[in-house]
Amino acid sequence: MQQQQTQIEDALRKSQEDALQRASEEAGISINEFDSVLQPIVDSCTKDSISSGKGWILQRSTSPKADEVIALHLLRKVIAQGCPFNQKLHIIYLVNDVLHHCARKNAEDLKKALENVVVPMFCNSSIGITEEQQLKLNKLLNLWESKNNYFDTAIVAKLKNPSRSWSEYQAGLITQHAAAITPITTSTKQTYEGYQAQHQAFIQHALQQIQNHSPNPRITALPKPHLTRALVCAKELSELKAQIRTSQA
Repeated sequence: MQQQQTQIEDALRKSQEDALQRASEEAGISINEFDSVLQPIVDSCTKDSISSGKGWILQRSTSPKADEVIALHLLRKVIAQGCPFNQKLHIIYLVNDVLHHCARKNAEDLKKALENVVVPMFCNSSIGITEEQQLKLNKLLNLWESKNNYFDTAIVAKLKNPSRSWSEYQAGLITQHAAAITPITTSTKQTYEGYQAQHQAFIQHALQQIQNHSPNPRITALPKPHLTRALVCAKELSELKAQIRTSQA
């Protein structure tokens, strides 16, 4: 099960990266250049670095496609595997600054793009953190909740329920990138069906052997070696079945 989960996560990550790369090329945005602008924010998050990052984003916010690329890359910087909390927090501070600009200047397209990523961004940052770290996020949440022109009540409600909202985001990714995941789940299902056929054939063979050698044809209990093998097969089948259910959930 763990192996399949790892394969699914890797496939999802690659599918997302490929989609972002294609979108960035269409929008004319350099991801490498964006990263170089974000790095000082990640490192120290000074007022100047935030201002520089915001300026870069606003200059390149020229179309809905460009806004989508900007938002998705910011999200990727936050939810990347092994990303430290401070990096997540600093990127969210940048997003907050850009949102403030959007609210003042009625930059609706950019605001909408950021709305689409702020929930998974914030909720991912809220999982498995210390009380002190949670307080820092709560300050932002209180700010967003008090500013009616930032987010509507539906988004705020999702921000307040990080575990559920993060799970919903992950489920949405599986649907969105189904083409990349289906070969993995199909392979697992085929393996399960193969084990099931082997298991049934083994049990049938063992019972036939017992009946052939037993003076009492009613005795159909498996000897210990056969029983052990049958239990192992049953366990393998159960684990594979659980994998299939998880991938289809």
